[in-house]
Amino acid sequence: GGDSAQPERNVYESQQMLHDYLAFHFASFQQLYPYARDFTLPEGIADFPARCATVVVDMCERLGVPMQRALDLGCATGRSSFEMARAFDSVVGIDFSSSFIDACERLRTEGCAPYTLKIEGDIHEDAVAAVDASIDRSRCQFEVGDACNLRADLGSFDAVLMANLLCRLPDSRITLRRASELVAQEVCSCSR
Repeated sequence: GGDSAQPERNVYESQQMLHDYLAFHFASFQQLYPYARDFTLPEGIADFPARCATVVVDMCERLGVPMQRALDLGCATGRSSFEMARAFDSVVGIDFSSSFIDACERLRTEGCAPYTLKIEGDIHEDAVAAVDASIDRSRCQFEVGDACNLRADLGSFDAVLMANLLCRLPDSRITLRRASELVAQEVCSCSR
């Protein structure tokens, strides 16, 4: 066989990955864990994106950091961004996946987005990801971007969230260095 170069495939652009992330971010505990009544799950296992946003907001409040602008780097399908918009005047969500950002934009403009929830094996059901109606979705903006090569004119932020991101990067030091430059006051940069 010859040496045929294949273009690198972004696994985050598949429909299945998009649907999995919409479920992870927006499905109810009962939808995600339909058999939870049959065994005990660790406390706090559900709602990871919302809990990450709460950590950022709580930390900013505790440290007296203004809550004007937040950056959700590696925002995936945007749940943490929307949750941070409860407290921040403006939230910028950036992700490498265009399909994730397209979903974020649909959620921002329409408030909901349909997806297919995998129940088990080949069993699926239709579901809808919905942003809580009490959230001002206009406080969020989303864009495709590379966490290791962010655009120079992003501005500064009062908080930066990098949830479920650093372990996926080719060189997390680049991102951490850049994130520290983006934080207006070096007191509130959260990574989980």
